[in-house]
Amino acid sequence: GYRLKKEAGFIAGTSELHNNVVYPLLRRFTSEKLIRSRVVPGKRGQTRTEYSLTAKGHEFLIQKLSETSEMQSGEDFLIRLGLFALLDLSTRLRILEERSKSIKEREARLAGIEKALPMNRYGTEVMNYLAAKTKLERDLIERVAAKEKKRR
Repeated sequence: GYRLKKEAGFIAGTSELHNNVVYPLLRRFTSEKLIRSRVVPGKRGQTRTEYSLTAKGHEFLIQKLSETSEMQSGEDFLIRLGLFALLDLSTRLRILEERSKSIKEREARLAGIEKALPMNRYGTEVMNYLAAKTKLERDLIERVAAKEKKRR
């Protein structure tokens, strides 16, 4: 649990996830047979609980990673991208194409906002930040997609 809290927190962009988030999820995933737990000896004589994915959990993870309807934030997408090795090539390409469309829609929305609203220096700073962040993600998607297409 401790290592999981640290690693999940790192992925989520925080120092660690709180016990009130991690342990209820571990209990739920264990009861749904998505993960299994076992008690093992710790390094200093104490015991610790080790968790691992079951076959059902692996299938569930693949299913969730393959879905694109939940791709809202850039951070969620980056987590998914970091786990791309678990997905087959056609699924990876489909997800990249859908994310690319989403980015184009975001760029159009940002351009519309810039045209429609008068911008003060703060609004301009925010719009520049959002445009730069969107461009970085678009460039990443294009690089990954180009590498994936070479694998065909």
